[in-house]
Amino acid sequence: MGGKFSKALLLGALVGLPSGVAITAMYFWPDANLMEPQGFYFGRDFLNYWTGGRLALFGEVEAAYDVSRYNALLRAWFSPEQSGMAFSYPPHALPLLALFGALPYLAAYVVWCLLGAIGFVGVALGGRPARDEKALLAALLLAPIVWVNVIFGQLGLLLAVLFVGALRALPRRPVLAGILMGVLTIKPQLGLLLPLVLLLAGAWRAIAAAVATALALIALSLALFGLEPWQLYLSQTMPLQWTFVTHMDGFFTNQMITPYTALWSVGVPVGTALMLQAAFAVVIAATTFMTLRSAASWPLKSAVVAFGSVLMVPYVLAYDLAIPLAALVWYLRDDHPRPEPISLVIVGALWALPFALTIMLQVNRIPLLPLALLTGYAWLASEALRRASPATPNRPSRRRARERRQPLSRSSSSSVRSPPDSSLSLARTRACSSCSVSSRCSSSLGCMISTLRSVDGAVVSSVGSSVPAFSRPGLSLRSRSSRRAAFLTSLSRSICEHRPRVTGSCGVRFGAFQCERSRICVMVGLVVPTRRMIWLSFSSG
Repeated sequence: MGGKFSKALLLGALVGLPSGVAITAMYFWPDANLMEPQGFYFGRDFLNYWTGGRLALFGEVEAAYDVSRYNALLRAWFSPEQSGMAFSYPPHALPLLALFGALPYLAAYVVWCLLGAIGFVGVALGGRPARDEKALLAALLLAPIVWVNVIFGQLGLLLAVLFVGALRALPRRPVLAGILMGVLTIKPQLGLLLPLVLLLAGAWRAIAAAVATALALIALSLALFGLEPWQLYLSQTMPLQWTFVTHMDGFFTNQMITPYTALWSVGVPVGTALMLQAAFAVVIAATTFMTLRSAASWPLKSAVVAFGSVLMVPYVLAYDLAIPLAALVWYLRDDHPRPEPISLVIVGALWALPFALTIMLQVNRIPLLPLALLTGYAWLASEALRRASPATPNRPSRRRARERRQPLSRSSSSSVRSPPDSSLSLARTRACSSCSVSSRCSSSLGCMISTLRSVDGAVVSSVGSSVPAFSRPGLSLRSRSSRRAAFLTSLSRSICEHRPRVTGSCGVRFGAFQCERSRICVMVGLVVPTRRMIWLSFSSG
């Protein structure tokens, strides 16, 4: 990552730190009995995860979905002053939470926070940080998004590990990516764009692994707890969650980050705001679709998907921003975008806002974080769409159409040009139209630059399909030009470049064969006419 972006992230973390300390001391610092000023036990939402896991171990899962019974257990186990809470996760999350319910509460909370923080840093960096990335590492550890998850005891950091980890694993390890996406169904509203990603990538192994993982978790919950928890979840918990969206009454409204929240904050009625949120979701889905079809790099596409996923639904809170922020660091670190002033401001603002500054602003009905998130999504999507998509096979460019209508002598003397950058992406490589196409063979294949008189079809791989060969070489000697191979393929920076069976990148291997074939044709074209001239000279006496 460029030094300017690392400094912008670190500056954002330092800007958010003083207000975070002040808000923590005012609203979240526990007393001697570990009770916070707002009436919640230390760890806040982690009470739900630990209690759900403990109920799974005790075989009393039905209590988690009975609000009155559940709150009675919380007050009996923790404090009579505990405020009301609700367990909002589906039953197939309970076997996973049982691992934490087996530990004492404080020990489980420490393990939960450490796993989340380490996982967030690891998935954002893709491994260990380099020695010259101290500023970036400090920005990650001091990030407000880390501390909001720690103070609220929330799941956001671990969800970032699942979401961004799946996108990182998809090109090389589709089965692992599918497993992570299957586990992500414990909070399904955050994964609405992932099926679109998998379908456009043709990642059928990842799709199968995701479906199998989700079904296995559901089957395990049915085998352990029976059908009743699912019935209670569908009939009671989901309607209760929807009332949080429609009533918008509580401290959680100060942490919501969606377009719906911004509209509600400025006085738009709930019904109208929900309809506008649906319109935003359609626009985001369409923009993400175009981004995935573009020639952008895979880290940039993943960042667009991550940002779009938290904007699709009306109820998403600030701690879920761990997903897009981890993807943002991945993009900045791997793609090295140009550090323009506007991009530095966007990155710094997104890094500083998720915790205390958002609470302070949205208490006063100033929805700065939703607006910053929409701005960040628009910036990333525009960066991706600047790189034009490859031309479709049925609609060749006007230049190629003119060249196809030109006589052979004129087209054969044209200069050799390399394929456009937009064709160099395995995410959207396609078969070109039947015309003379000039290209440079990769030096790694050891190809000779040669010339063909006419070529019926250029060799370009499409996603998931085989690579067609050119039909007739038709060689002839030209004094002013060398012979050209009819081959057009790509080594992609984009999605799944290491999955040739998924994306069609086996065209690179076919390119070696085509280049060798063109060399043989050149030698035959040189040798056969020479032998024929010698034979004619002998036969003529």
